[in-house]
Amino acid sequence: MKRKIVKRIVTSVLMLALVLGFAVTGSSDRVSASTKIKLSKSTIKIKAGQSKQLKLKKGKRVLRGVKWKSSNKKVATVSAKGRVAAKKTGKARITAKYKKKTYKCNVTVTSVKKNNNSEKANEETSKDDSAQTGNKGDAKKETEEQAEEQKTIKTERGSDILRIAKKNADGTTNTIYGKIYTPEAEGKSPAIILCHGYNGVNTDFVNECNYYADNGYIAYAFDFCGGSGAGRCRSTGRSTDMTITTEKEDLLAVFDHISSMDIVDENKVFVMGGSQGGLVATLATEERADKVAGMLLYFPALCIPDNWKGMYKSLDEVPAQFDFWGLMLGKGFVEDLWNMPDIFTMIGKYEGDVLIIHGDNDTIAPISYSQKAVTIYPHAKLLTLPGEIHGFTPAGQNTAKQNVLEFMDVHTGK
Repeated sequence: MKRKIVKRIVTSVLMLALVLGFAVTGSSDRVSASTKIKLSKSTIKIKAGQSKQLKLKKGKRVLRGVKWKSSNKKVATVSAKGRVAAKKTGKARITAKYKKKTYKCNVTVTSVKKNNNSEKANEETSKDDSAQTGNKGDAKKETEEQAEEQKTIKTERGSDILRIAKKNADGTTNTIYGKIYTPEAEGKSPAIILCHGYNGVNTDFVNECNYYADNGYIAYAFDFCGGSGAGRCRSTGRSTDMTITTEKEDLLAVFDHISSMDIVDENKVFVMGGSQGGLVATLATEERADKVAGMLLYFPALCIPDNWKGMYKSLDEVPAQFDFWGLMLGKGFVEDLWNMPDIFTMIGKYEGDVLIIHGDNDTIAPISYSQKAVTIYPHAKLLTLPGEIHGFTPAGQNTAKQNVLEFMDVHTGK
């Protein structure tokens, strides 16, 4: 009898040990699986000109000290931080080496379909708009549809059009016309506002807007009120009433509206400007210094106040209206600049990070102004593009927009 009892006890203990063994083994397997090292993506399909971020993770933790490499740099490159940039159609393999082990991601790059907002169209407009060359272009009359859109004094979003109401100091109202590009993402997204140059329009930045939206950012480019010639500017207002100060006020109205949108992360709104738009961006950012997540500038024309102050001996010489580089200006444009103190006393208080991208062959907005600007701002960097002029080449544009994206990714934790 005692032997049977002992035998039952031994059998029970063995079974319990066996069960516990399985339980411990299963638990161990689950812990091991959750801490397995792997790439965030094993395959990527991407269009030429776009980029994607790869991360090597152990569980939820992103690993550092990873060495990245591309098997075909002509098709796709990879940065030291794992950002894959698609160059041209083809296939490449991205490898991440960590502690003697290699992890792979297959990349397929497809071509970009041409449309009405093609790169060619963007280059043509940027030559006279962003680069301030003053090409008059075709002064087409506004269509009835455009005129009707400009009468709408309210904010609305239809397809990719976003109009923003701006109240002026004199009690009148202008309507700012722009296009918004949204990423395929749920919840709130970071945003970037892009400001065109003298005699420019929102489509000058269509390539950048598409690129940033493809990489998770809301992008909004708009027309300054009276900021370009008749038939091209779709915001209300006359060019003869436009000044640097009115453009600054336009940008402030845009910034406040974009920041308040339900789909935008109000703590991650960036401001970007090119040429005259760069000057305007520096002035507006000073007034929203605690809200701007970062400032990006393409060949900022910080020289504009100095240029105009040296153009006339007195304000009496300035005509009531005159044509300058294909755009009719009013005397107020010059008066506004004459009343400005030295530009470097007006900027520099913004304590956020600033990235200035400038070509060393720029004869319209000398790079020396940008070189001085980075000494004024507490946290500023100048990226010099060798051989580039005022208005980047396609190669320069790609370099610039990729650096802007990396800047934003760092500041948003992507």
